[in-house]
Amino acid sequence: QIEMQKLDAMLSVCETAACRRVLLLKHFGEESTPCGHCDNCLHPPVRFDGTVLVQKLLSCVYRAGQRFAAGYIINLLRGKSDDWIQRNGHDKLSTFGIGNGQTDKEWRSVIRQCISLGYLTVNTAQYQALQLTEAAKKVLKGETEVMLRPLRREKATTQKPKDNWLRTEREERLWQALRRWRQQRAHVEEVPAYVVCGDKTLRDIVEKMPQTLEDLHQIYGLGEAKINKFGIDILNVCENAAENQSGKTSNEEPLFTPQT
Repeated sequence: QIEMQKLDAMLSVCETAACRRVLLLKHFGEESTPCGHCDNCLHPPVRFDGTVLVQKLLSCVYRAGQRFAAGYIINLLRGKSDDWIQRNGHDKLSTFGIGNGQTDKEWRSVIRQCISLGYLTVNTAQYQALQLTEAAKKVLKGETEVMLRPLRREKATTQKPKDNWLRTEREERLWQALRRWRQQRAHVEEVPAYVVCGDKTLRDIVEKMPQTLEDLHQIYGLGEAKINKFGIDILNVCENAAENQSGKTSNEEPLFTPQT
């Protein structure tokens, strides 16, 4: 239970839309003003008005007696009637099933954000029971608007986008050669391919056709360290792809010699 509380506290820091420094210091019992330097302060995240959702959650916690952990409260909100809920008579509560429009995962996000915003606390001495704070009263009375981070991410399409930005045969050859080089380099480095170079970097190389190390400084995602490490390899791949008009480079043939 203690480890789960630590995990929830860490996730609250990740999900908060407020200043991260304020939340971190609050976790250790200290008060702070917004730092103005963390990512949330510099680039405020997109939020939506989650007041109604939070009111549903707080009402459910209150009507259940503030004696139950998050999993139980989520089951109440979603209208999942089990033996425990029936024995407690909570399937008769007015808040039973009022949150069936959200998934378990989404309600957990709301709960974590409410904890980080100071509307809920977790009583570790009472089996992780969720309990309302003084600040929660204003939310329930409609005196406070609650802004939350989005609860769900847009699902990524299962279909890979076509490389319809490629305009010429030369660009197609270079694009495929760079991808093969990246895969081979990632295998040598024993890292995922995106760690070597992202697709956006490879596309920028194709579009700008760099010919010197100096040119590589204009490529997206290539800093000094990567240029020192991969620069010669990238230029060699570009040169070979340009010369290989027939496009017969074998997939098995190494496209670079690993630098030691």
